[in-house]
Amino acid sequence: MTVALTVYRMATAGLSPFVPRLLNARVATGKELAERTDERLARSLPARPGGEVIWLHGASIGETRLLVALAKALRELRPNAFLLFTSQTRTSAELITDLLPENARHQLAPVDTPSATRRFIDHWKPDLCIFAEGEIWPNLLMAARSSDARLALVNARMTDKSISGWSRLKRTARALFGRFDLILAADRRTATGLSHLIGSDIQAFGNLKTVDKTTLANAQERETLPWEGPILLGASTHAGEEALLIDCLQLMGAETRLILAPRHPERGDEIAALLNTNGISFSQASAGETPEIDTKVLLADTVGDMPRWYAAADHVYLGGAHAPGIGGHNPLEPLSYGKRVLTGPHTTNCADTVADLKPLGAISIVRSAEDIASACNVPPAFDRTSLEHYFAAGRQRLDDAAGQLAALLAPQSAT
Repeated sequence: MTVALTVYRMATAGLSPFVPRLLNARVATGKELAERTDERLARSLPARPGGEVIWLHGASIGETRLLVALAKALRELRPNAFLLFTSQTRTSAELITDLLPENARHQLAPVDTPSATRRFIDHWKPDLCIFAEGEIWPNLLMAARSSDARLALVNARMTDKSISGWSRLKRTARALFGRFDLILAADRRTATGLSHLIGSDIQAFGNLKTVDKTTLANAQERETLPWEGPILLGASTHAGEEALLIDCLQLMGAETRLILAPRHPERGDEIAALLNTNGISFSQASAGETPEIDTKVLLADTVGDMPRWYAAADHVYLGGAHAPGIGGHNPLEPLSYGKRVLTGPHTTNCADTVADLKPLGAISIVRSAEDIASACNVPPAFDRTSLEHYFAAGRQRLDDAAGQLAALLAPQSAT
């Protein structure tokens, strides 16, 4: 164990007695569910089922969706395995309930202390541990590695900043990332960075965030809204991007309406205050309000309703690429509804995907409110056949990943 890992382990062990108090403070601010804090401490867990357990861990909504899609492909190869999902956020915990496949369970991930992670691993005894994207918790990873489980990191993604940070702790990076039996890098930047960090060649496998559809959703049932004019959707927006879209709304025709669906719904009241300051009429979904015909904005600050808003929209602005430090969001879901995507210039999190989609006309980079308004005046025209092929390749990549993961497990006996 490196010096950095030893220090981290000692520090988290020393903080362990204070974790319950911290969790209670998070409950008070709505960031944790009071009835599920035991899961964070890996206490009072349900009985482990017999047979093979595959554990899939991701941080938030995007990773959770990816892991559910991956688990469905993996289920075809290991039909009797029990699937245990864990995530970090309250929002993902609430969303995943309706997405779970059969013979599966979700619980909140344990806090990363030596005692909680050891209790978690000792209780569930997973045969295969699958971590998504950048979820590297040292104690959790070391506890899993010390068991008989096989470890995989899928859709691994690293920013230039994180690669630079790990490079300053290269021995620690090698000690952690070198524990994985399989790493599937989402893009070329991550593959190059990981190869440098661990001294082993990692290939760019490709983005596993795809859509569980066989064709583009050209005929989605439109959400019933009282509006007759064009609808602009701001999807997965962050602070500052709602103001950009409000400016855009002022530039567009009086009949245009706006749906604001923030990435973090708990920001709803903050956005409501912004709308009030600008004197814009709105309804707030989390308060049970529905828009009237003359309401200008629907503040869609609820969980799990994005398909409704994608289906309703005429134009989609995808957030995360104007807000500092985010790096953009995956454009595939809105595209699966047949909607061209407008997004900002900072798309480092999905650079390969954006580069692939721009030649198809499926995504446009906008830098200002004026750019968004102008783009909305131009009818979208993208190559749907090529986009179908792109989605088909993504689904095949998901199946290929499931095959590599299944190969890590013990061969199944013939029946």
